[in-house]
Amino acid sequence: MQSDSSASAEGAIGTDDPFPEADHSRRLEFLYRDQHVALVRMLSRKVHDIEVAREIAQEAYAEIYAREKKGQRITMLRHYLFRTARNIAFDRLRKQAVRTRDTHLASHPAVVAAPSAEQVCIQQQESLYLQEAIRRLPPRCKQAFQLVQLEGLSVAAAAKEMNALPNTVSQLCSRAYAHLARALAELDQTRKGPP
Repeated sequence: MQSDSSASAEGAIGTDDPFPEADHSRRLEFLYRDQHVALVRMLSRKVHDIEVAREIAQEAYAEIYAREKKGQRITMLRHYLFRTARNIAFDRLRKQAVRTRDTHLASHPAVVAAPSAEQVCIQQQESLYLQEAIRRLPPRCKQAFQLVQLEGLSVAAAAKEMNALPNTVSQLCSRAYAHLARALAELDQTRKGPP
């Protein structure tokens, strides 16, 4: 459970680190106390298993500790923690999906056909196009989209992170979704060619 002092300390975990450079374990202890509940909540929404979410969180803390122990100073500690944990979760989900698919294919080889080269190319093209569209978003739209859609924060939590009103974050997310929808529509139009 977070203490009342954690809200004021949250900003301090960025570039204004209150702990001495060599004090790795104390930085990690502070990060754990301040962010663990929110981190596990975000991860459990992604992996749908509280125990797996806790394991992933521990892996993320361990990675931060190992990096700092090697002398790599992480300044945006909270952001780095959530990004690392999200990457570990995506990697696990991807591996689980591959295992599930392989198991299914082994038991039903004729049922599921592998995607064609054209389908794979289309999916890769869409992914790259969306990544580029996200990169082109205005900074506040991009931040709101990343916090809500990619990090899994609620609109209220994202608003607190951005020092904005929840309604503002919702509007920024709506603009981001509209921008991405237009980008995909443009891609479809490009594929079809001129009318």
